[in-house]
Amino acid sequence: MLVTERPGRLQHVHADGTAPSHIGGVPEVLTGEHAGLMEVILDPDFAHNRTIYLSYVHGTDDSSTVRVMKATLDLGGKTLSDQQVIFEAQPYALELINYGGRLALTQPAISI
Repeated sequence: MLVTERPGRLQHVHADGTAPSHIGGVPEVLTGEHAGLMEVILDPDFAHNRTIYLSYVHGTDDSSTVRVMKATLDLGGKTLSDQQVIFEAQPYALELINYGGRLALTQPAISI
């Protein structure tokens, strides 16, 4: 299981009960108030592409927003690579606010 921690840590929690492994390569996140690293979800084809999605707060205390990033997870190397910001909320907030949200993947529309 992957677990996010608000201060910006991503942990791999092992099913056998051994100590969690820290995953490197997490983007710098803004913390304070309720800001920080929020959610992680796996791509529907994770078994083949190793893609995950993270939501987090980005910016400064005076100008911040929520970002969603996709990345490739290498569990053996315990790191994220191929990071790409795929969403950034606009406009930026002018102060730290109560951030939150949920990630959900949907199937693309099919053209006929």
